[in-house]
Amino acid sequence: MSQSSLCEVCESRPATNVCPRCGAQVCDRDFDSERQMCASCVSSIEGEDDVSPGFDGPGGPGVSD
Repeated sequence: MSQSSLCEVCESRPATNVCPRCGAQVCDRDFDSERQMCASCVSSIEGEDDVSPGFDGPGGPGVSD
Protein backbone atom coordinates (compact mmCIF):
# COMPACT_ATOMS: atom_id res chain seq x y z
CA MET A 1 0.00 0.00 0.00
CA SER A 2 1.36 3.39 -0.95
CA GLN A 3 2.09 5.80 1.91
CA SER A 4 0.24 8.55 0.05
CA SER A 5 -3.07 6.63 0.03
CA LEU A 6 -5.87 8.28 1.98
CA CYS A 7 -8.45 6.46 4.04
CA GLU A 8 -11.42 5.51 1.85
CA VAL A 9 -13.84 6.16 4.74
CA CYS A 10 -12.81 9.59 6.07
CA GLU A 11 -10.64 10.65 3.12
CA SER A 12 -8.42 12.71 5.42
CA ARG A 13 -5.95 10.43 7.23
CA PRO A 14 -3.34 8.10 5.72
CA ALA A 15 -4.59 4.57 5.06
CA THR A 16 -2.74 2.03 7.19
CA ASN A 17 -5.05 -1.00 6.98
CA VAL A 18 -6.92 -2.94 4.31
CA CYS A 19 -10.37 -4.29 5.15
CA PRO A 20 -10.44 -8.02 4.34
CA ARG A 21 -14.21 -7.89 3.79
CA CYS A 22 -14.43 -5.13 1.16
CA GLY A 23 -10.80 -4.33 0.33
CA ALA A 24 -11.03 -0.66 1.34
CA GLN A 25 -7.84 1.06 2.43
CA VAL A 26 -8.58 2.71 5.77
CA CYS A 27 -6.85 4.58 8.59
CA ASP A 28 -6.45 3.21 12.13
CA ARG A 29 -9.41 5.26 13.34
CA ASP A 30 -11.75 3.74 10.73
CA PHE A 31 -10.54 0.16 11.22
CA ASP A 32 -12.14 -1.97 13.93
CA SER A 33 -9.26 -4.16 15.07
CA GLU A 34 -11.56 -6.35 17.18
CA ARG A 35 -13.79 -7.24 14.22
CA GLN A 36 -10.96 -6.94 11.69
CA MET A 37 -12.96 -4.79 9.25
CA CYS A 38 -13.51 -1.17 8.30
CA ALA A 39 -16.12 1.13 9.86
CA SER A 40 -18.27 0.91 6.73
CA CYS A 41 -18.47 -2.88 6.92
CA VAL A 42 -19.14 -2.77 10.67
CA SER A 43 -22.02 -0.37 10.01
CA SER A 44 -23.43 -2.57 7.26
CA ILE A 45 -23.55 -5.67 9.49
CA GLU A 46 -24.45 -3.88 12.73
CA GLY A 47 -28.12 -4.91 12.50
CA GLU A 48 -27.18 -8.55 11.98
CA ASP A 49 -25.32 -8.58 15.30
CA ASP A 50 -28.39 -7.24 17.15
CA VAL A 51 -30.64 -10.13 16.10
CA SER A 52 -31.35 -12.49 18.98
CA PRO A 53 -30.62 -16.19 18.56
CA GLY A 54 -33.70 -17.97 17.30
CA PHE A 55 -35.16 -14.94 15.54
CA ASP A 56 -37.23 -16.21 12.66
CA GLY A 57 -37.87 -12.90 10.93
CA PRO A 58 -41.11 -11.55 9.52
CA GLY A 59 -43.62 -14.26 8.75
CA GLY A 60 -41.51 -16.96 10.35
CA PRO A 61 -42.63 -19.52 12.92
CA GLY A 62 -44.24 -17.95 15.97
CA VAL A 63 -45.68 -15.04 14.01
CA SER A 64 -49.44 -14.99 13.71
CA ASP A 65 -50.90 -13.43 10.58
